[in-house]
Amino acid sequence: MPEQEGTVVVYIERGRALMDELRDREAIDEFRRAVYVAPYADQPHLWLGRVYLRAGRTAEAMEEFTVAIWCRETAEAHAGLASAALAAGKREVARVEAERALGARTVAVVGNEAKREWLQRERGLSRDAIVLALSCLTPTGDLREWEWHLLTPAGAAS
Repeated sequence: MPEQEGTVVVYIERGRALMDELRDREAIDEFRRAVYVAPYADQPHLWLGRVYLRAGRTAEAMEEFTVAIWCRETAEAHAGLASAALAAGKREVARVEAERALGARTVAVVGNEAKREWLQRERGLSRDAIVLALSCLTPTGDLREWEWHLLTPAGAAS
């Protein structure tokens, strides 16, 4: 199936280039082609979720991120689902998915920059994915505030 994998890569690269040019409708077509060729690969679903989210199609984005997680559970897919859930007004789903993306309960280092570096190294998250997931947990993306959110039950008063 190397030919099939090569085809998927071509569709994804085309879709990414179209996204960079803000040609989202055309990017969606390319990502759909990649999904058609490799329905059980996570990357086509992940990219399709990203473009849907950017287009404001939150329900479709959530579906694609969920399928990406079913295909292969990754921190990036959980971060995407968290962001889509937040955009859809589903704060609890966003919080849970953000915690899954960040491996929240395992972070024990001090300082924002050190924590970001730890998340990048240990969880394989990009800086953008970290900021995306943190934005689902805190309004500022400040990791000190994020820790407070993890220790405080949802809805509790400060």
